[in-house]
Amino acid sequence: MSANKRIRKSRSRTANDLIGEAAPRRALDLKQQVHRLEVEIATAAHYAAEHKHHRGGFSSKSAHAKGYGVQQRLTHSQSRKHQARWVMQVAMFLTSTCLVAGAGAWLYRFWLSVN
Repeated sequence: MSANKRIRKSRSRTANDLIGEAAPRRALDLKQQVHRLEVEIATAAHYAAEHKHHRGGFSSKSAHAKGYGVQQRLTHSQSRKHQARWVMQVAMFLTSTCLVAGAGAWLYRFWLSVN
């Protein structure tokens, strides 16, 4: 068998469509037809999920149906950048908290020494 080939979307087929087709005359034709039907069955779930993704999970074609708010998985570098930013914000918060506490302690000692 040759290399993998991209299979184009085909319209959905009903049982009546399958019955209406002429019976294959050769065994090779039968094998090709069975393979084509197996491929259609295997890709049906993928095409349904792709169709749902393009609709944004909604049935209408409104502005809300364009997939806004759908969170995608971040790449490794993006997640590392996000984590580094979060660590930096935590460090800045702790530093600021220590500085405010130190200034408060210094003001309290100053107030005690004045009185």
